[in-house]
Amino acid sequence: MIREGQRVGYIGDDPRIGVGTEGRALATSGNNSHVQWSTGSRVDQVDLCSQHDLVVISGRPLGSDMDDAMAFDSPLVSEASVDAYTYGGAPALLASLADEGYASHLPDLAEQVMQFAASSVRNDPSFREVIASLDDDAAEAFVTHTVGMVLADASRESCDGSTSAL
Repeated sequence: MIREGQRVGYIGDDPRIGVGTEGRALATSGNNSHVQWSTGSRVDQVDLCSQHDLVVISGRPLGSDMDDAMAFDSPLVSEASVDAYTYGGAPALLASLADEGYASHLPDLAEQVMQFAASSVRNDPSFREVIASLDDDAAEAFVTHTVGMVLADASRESCDGSTSAL
């Protein structure tokens, strides 16, 4: 299944497009995608193509790295993003992006943040002796609890401007 924002290559038999032409899926519906071409004779033009005639060049959806994000500039996506934010704020915009597959990398990001924070707590000189005095299960429970509190506190501060509870 091709998702909006993915880079695709054409493998169909339409001579106007040509095999190997590359583009980006602007919108998908069912087994079809609107593709804006970035190479070939139809550069910057949009065609409706069967997904059977397309292959994903990069499996990463829009937003998975800064280069992809900067390369994709669609009025359709921009307008939908503004509408989602206007009517429901940041939560509605994130939900909309998640529904379209643009937030699929966030669980990995969350895991990286958790691992980094846990490592920082474990290596903090003020906690090192305390953690060393605990058995393995208790030490891990302490680190997990501390990371959870720090991240929840930081989230609360960034979302509503409140001061630290720690």
